Amino acid sequence: MNKVAVAPVGRFGRPRGHGKAGRRRRSLLGLGGTGLAILLGLSACSAGQDAAVTPGVPDVASAHGDVGTIGLDVVFIESGGTVMAGESAPLRAEFTNDAESAEQLVNVSTPAAGSVQMLDADGVASPQGIEIPAEGQVDAVNGVVRLQLTDAYFPLPATELVPVTFEFSSAGQVTLDVPVAAPAAPAP
Repeated sequence: MNKVAVAPVGRFGRPRGHGKAGRRRRSLLGLGGTGLAILLGLSACSAGQDAAVTPGVPDVASAHGDVGTIGLDVVFIESGGTVMAGESAPLRAEFTNDAESAEQLVNVSTPAAGSVQMLDADGVASPQGIEIPAEGQVDAVNGVVRLQLTDAYFPLPATELVPVTFEFSSAGQVTLDVPVAAPAAPAP
């Protein structure tokens, strides 16, 4: 019967070093890896509080999606905590229309609430929906509430993901998993 000699193998498929040279090589590799990790950590932190942020866009947990020529950004249910059963909460979103003609948001729904009410730029109920201008945008994130989730069926805790369907007259519909999130602090 043939005998096969097996050498002990290190992590990278090489024979393990024996004696001082093997330990030194492993120590240097460990120090190099540690140094690289420290450098990466420092470079990731270097932006700090001076990091550039897009003005007007809150830094909150949010959903994003698109359907046809419509982009939906910074979509979240605004709440300082849990939205309790029976309560209402603003549904925030930014709508961008890349088409050469206006688009209409005609319906918004969720299985988590009785309804989602659409409001005009003055905060008044708008049964015809919300118009998104041609090659334009509707900012329903900042300022007046344009969408209001009403009569929550059950408690919606912060960070909960809630399916919300947005239906547009031409672009079609899209369903997003929308987080319940606290509003961002105003910029200084």
